[in-house]
Amino acid sequence: MTTARRSRPEWRALPVESGIKYLGIVEQIRNAIRGGALRAGDRLPTHREMAKDVGVTISTVTQAYAEAARLHLISGEIGRGTFVLADSADIQLFTSTASTPTTSSHVVDLSANTPAVNYASNDFERGLELLARGHIEEGYPSASTLLRGCLAFETLLHSQGVPRSANEIALTAGAQHALLVALLVVAGPGTRVLAEELTFPGLKAVARQLRIELVPVRMDEFGIIPADLDRQAKRTSATTLVCVPVLQNPIGASMDAERLTAIASVARRRLLTVIEDDVYRALTDRRSLSSELPEQTLLISSTSKTIEPALRLGAVSGPEHLLSPIKRETHMTSWMVSTPTIELFTRWVHDGTIERRIAWQRAEVEARWRIANNVFGRSTQLPAPHRFVGLTRSPDRIENELTHAGLIVATSTTLGIGPSPPKGLRLSLTAASSRAVLQEALVRTKAILGTRMVKP
Repeated sequence: MTTARRSRPEWRALPVESGIKYLGIVEQIRNAIRGGALRAGDRLPTHREMAKDVGVTISTVTQAYAEAARLHLISGEIGRGTFVLADSADIQLFTSTASTPTTSSHVVDLSANTPAVNYASNDFERGLELLARGHIEEGYPSASTLLRGCLAFETLLHSQGVPRSANEIALTAGAQHALLVALLVVAGPGTRVLAEELTFPGLKAVARQLRIELVPVRMDEFGIIPADLDRQAKRTSATTLVCVPVLQNPIGASMDAERLTAIASVARRRLLTVIEDDVYRALTDRRSLSSELPEQTLLISSTSKTIEPALRLGAVSGPEHLLSPIKRETHMTSWMVSTPTIELFTRWVHDGTIERRIAWQRAEVEARWRIANNVFGRSTQLPAPHRFVGLTRSPDRIENELTHAGLIVATSTTLGIGPSPPKGLRLSLTAASSRAVLQEALVRTKAILGTRMVKP
């Protein structure tokens, strides 16, 4: 029988930062997890031991452990102790920053990749009112409701240059759900999957759930490097690639026509099934990888990043031989989808609301991208909802400085896979409540980074 590894004491020997002491302990735990001093399954010291080491009361430690548990960093088990959770390193991007230790009364969260909010719009409220006036099907979506949803997604995909028919589309409860189902069916638990060396937290979460080993593929300003994809596919014998070819999260890279052709060539030669995350491409005029490799690509689409976060509807589209196994698992796909969501999405597709909302989001992203260019220097990439700032050293200490200044960011420590991902920060440009708030936050961020920032 295996026993939990006791955490090394060095991580807690440092004095708690000034301010609210229990939050300082939470920050110590968070930093120890990020730095590797605490790993999944490690047993934390008892409340009494921690209080003695840090120099606080037992009640302060109790409050700190309770907060760390709320943030899903640790979990206490009666009679056994308190342990680090397996998903604690990535979960921070999904937790509220309300309890983040900071010396600033003005906190700006640039860590979560959420779309900009149009506070002048009442589309969602008006849409719900219209649905309430009519008959909404109860229970799981019927075959006719699912067909209407697939037909509406067909219309949306056609407008974005993806000629998939309704019978080549499976609806899901958002892009994350679509990714989980696609990887479960195509790759399977315990396999190796190729992915960009810097990737989005959702992929890391799914890989952890399915015990998938993510194999990092090197990147440049156009995304995945074809030669490294070929090398890693040959070395590992992996048969699945997950990638974001347009407005890649987190670095914002977009493949041009030459890169799309080169990646498709490697995928054909290595017989790779490609799962293409396409949630941002509506903000550009770029082609998808699926247009270059339709026979080997499953395309994941979603409404939440470009249309409305509350309208959580996704879709997986692809050729019959790849999509059929997914569509057969209806308990994993269509049963998870809300009927009112399908009805509202269908209405918005046909009355032009979706086209109008995408146009607004695109214009807002471009405006915020110009602000980032003015602060950090002009980037050669397409306007994206996020900006990656390269660093000359490990981002962990810099992240702490930003956090205490009230600036919450995502780092390559959390977003990277493999032993040595590129060092940097991801700044979500659309997370700030307004352009003015973004401008102020980016100026403060640049001032703190100073010479440790890599010029674009």
